[in-house]
Amino acid sequence: MTHHLLVAVFVLIFGSKTYAESVNYNSSVSFNNSGHFLEFSDPIYHIEKDLYNNDGQILFSTRHDLRTTDGNVSTIVGNINVERTAITSFKQINSTRIAAIFWGHHCIKIMNRETNSYSTLGGMCSRSGYEEGRANVGRFNCPHSVEIDMRGHGRLLVTDVFNNALRSVDIATGEIGTVANSGFDSPRGLAWNGCHLLVANNNYISQVSWSIDGSVTNTIITGSHSSNHVDGSFIQAMFSHPEEFAKLESGVYLVVDYHSKMVRLVDFNEQVVGPVCFNGENPCNISSQLLNHPVSVTKIGNEVYVGMIRDMYRLTDLHFPCPYTNITSYLTPGHDAAQVTLPGSNTASFSKGVYRFTKSYYTVECQYYVNVLESPIVRRLTYMAMYHVPCSALRNAYNRGSLENSWSHQKSNFQRICANDCHMSAKMAPLYRGCERNVLTVYWPTDNVYSVDTKEVPDNLRDTLRERLIDHETAYSEIVIQTLDQPIVNAEENAEGEMIHLLLISTCVDMTLTYDAASDSCY
Repeated sequence: MTHHLLVAVFVLIFGSKTYAESVNYNSSVSFNNSGHFLEFSDPIYHIEKDLYNNDGQILFSTRHDLRTTDGNVSTIVGNINVERTAITSFKQINSTRIAAIFWGHHCIKIMNRETNSYSTLGGMCSRSGYEEGRANVGRFNCPHSVEIDMRGHGRLLVTDVFNNALRSVDIATGEIGTVANSGFDSPRGLAWNGCHLLVANNNYISQVSWSIDGSVTNTIITGSHSSNHVDGSFIQAMFSHPEEFAKLESGVYLVVDYHSKMVRLVDFNEQVVGPVCFNGENPCNISSQLLNHPVSVTKIGNEVYVGMIRDMYRLTDLHFPCPYTNITSYLTPGHDAAQVTLPGSNTASFSKGVYRFTKSYYTVECQYYVNVLESPIVRRLTYMAMYHVPCSALRNAYNRGSLENSWSHQKSNFQRICANDCHMSAKMAPLYRGCERNVLTVYWPTDNVYSVDTKEVPDNLRDTLRERLIDHETAYSEIVIQTLDQPIVNAEENAEGEMIHLLLISTCVDMTLTYDAASDSCY
């Protein structure tokens, strides 16, 4: 057997993993027009279309009262002026009755539009606590938001901030109950997403679900317990005190993010959180920032209203920029088709060529291309080990022959590790890089090759091979150099305690070109 000096440019690749090229979902919305709708001296906590006269007025709550406005003049609704508290939310039960949350007074009142009077529905006003029971017994500790239970039962659902609970209130009797009291963190805004209830918590959004057997679960959908502003998948996204929701389309919501001073898009169809732009940006890559902290949001017709600390903003002329980008994928060397993940997570097989697709995204028709190319670079799965040996020993022909016998035996051992998941190369013998500073590096190539898309050994294959290497690394990595005082030499360990390493070696498909590791390209 002849020895082989590694003279070709074989380079270790370290970087982010890409196993199948897929569409970059950048769900976003953009409004072409935006501006102040109403200047006000207090925070605007909640906004709804006024159902009383059906005359296009907007109903909103403030620190002291309920008001209705056409954008020019605001008029107080009802004969109450609330001191030392705030009406943080309300819900119009019908055109004449409003359920209003009196946050600092720890109770819910019903406002009668025909008599302009209030009456207590649930909770003991000015007395906080956590009790269930009829109107003069049950207690809240700073209730915040209210929704009508769309599942029926004639009740309201209320977030109870400092009790970290979702409470229920019977509309007819005022009896207070508890729906769920785990998984919440200062819960505030509510919105229905189908038959599930979305809840805005301190820095995340959770979803309350009811099972057929009546059990209730509360699950974090997106965000975390840490405050930040990050768009991306539901797993990646972070919020900074989300407050309220507004439904745009089926499964698509706006949420106001208090500390970031932004309106964010939460897209359940694509499972992503994206930006909202106010000036017609296309693409919309980062949310427009408001001048004041937003606390409420609602969609009325084709217009969106954002309530802030001292004014109300109106957004009009909504459009959805296409989120689908062109896809480039590469054929794995030796294959005539590539598996490509398309929008919607559908996977299809494509031969070399360019393909055009059209896909609907809400109100627009989006066009994108799939471009399948031959890979200019081959990534080859390779076993590698490093040894601390005197370089002078390798000049001895007897030692080289002994080494080659060791490498051949190790190749057989590595095939046992591969089993049916990889195949040691029949054409490429083990290779070694010329000894430098008394360090010898040896490579055992396999016939498993990947395209330029793949930057690291695929996780599932790496984990499988490493599991099989347990208890065998020392024996399988040993080499013999007969002239040394201790002829058996073990491989050096890395920081993770590994002696045998799995990596991808990159070479150019066109052997007349040279591979450059810095740019990951051939020239």
